[in-house]
Amino acid sequence: IEAGTSYLLKPLRQSTLIRQFVERDMLCLSEAVVQLKKLSSGSAEADPLSVLLVEDNAINAKLTIAMLEKAGHRVRHLTSGGAAVNEMHASLSGSPNALSPPDLILMDVQMPGMSGLDATRRIRALENSSAAASRPIRALTANARAEDYDACIASGMNGFLSKPFDRADLDEAIARVARRTAA
Repeated sequence: IEAGTSYLLKPLRQSTLIRQFVERDMLCLSEAVVQLKKLSSGSAEADPLSVLLVEDNAINAKLTIAMLEKAGHRVRHLTSGGAAVNEMHASLSGSPNALSPPDLILMDVQMPGMSGLDATRRIRALENSSAAASRPIRALTANARAEDYDACIASGMNGFLSKPFDRADLDEAIARVARRTAA
């Protein structure tokens, strides 16, 4: 979007001033939405991802599954970090009847039993011991402070989605994964 020149006439009306700011912001937002739709719809239609959602809250899980499935992705839902570690262990060790590893893991950070941070550390250890490619793991958390982000990255996660997130946030995260896997 090109920078434009605007002018204001005196006496300055509040409505005129607001319109000048809002029109420019709306142009920027509209362009961002168009670009995001192109990016997300292109990756979802061309190559749907296999997503492992690890979320203990039933409502959050249901909403996230609906968004992912609407975008055309395949979703497997687990409710604990321990179950995610067990599933990844089975898939990486080639156990019979094991599912193939997912393209993306969306991991809730705070879960009873094994936290998402601990589960991620264990999944990374499994990947290292089996010489498997590391899967992108994105944190799902209501805590969006810098130290929370740092803890997620230190555990081996690749990124962060703050709850509540919307379809655009999720599409952007998936587009990053799709670009990474395509490269």
